[in-house]
Amino acid sequence: MNAYERINEAIRRGGAYHNPPVPEIGIMATDGKIKLDSITLEKDDYLMDCNLRFAGNKNYIHTSKTSSGEYLSDSEHNETLQEYTANILQEGDQVLVMKLKNEEKFILIGKVVRPS
Repeated sequence: MNAYERINEAIRRGGAYHNPPVPEIGIMATDGKIKLDSITLEKDDYLMDCNLRFAGNKNYIHTSKTSSGEYLSDSEHNETLQEYTANILQEGDQVLVMKLKNEEKFILIGKVVRPS
């Protein structure tokens, strides 16, 4: 690395240090990809909120508990399961994404919609 490249790198580091990451709006694409302005993020490029789910992946939650606090029998267990349908990310959804400081990872904060 020559002197010019070192000065250029120092300027870039200084600029990045004084300019914190800014949240961006991305668009969900197929297979969990997110399209930002100039790049496309793969699933390995970001972390996401644990309450979000991708379309096509079925998840189930328990809707009730036993009153006595005992374990559920198999038949009771199946009766309390309900498919989780909230916060499903579909292709074309707008999402809020932010780059993590000092890392090459992003965080998918949530799905954003216009108020009704």
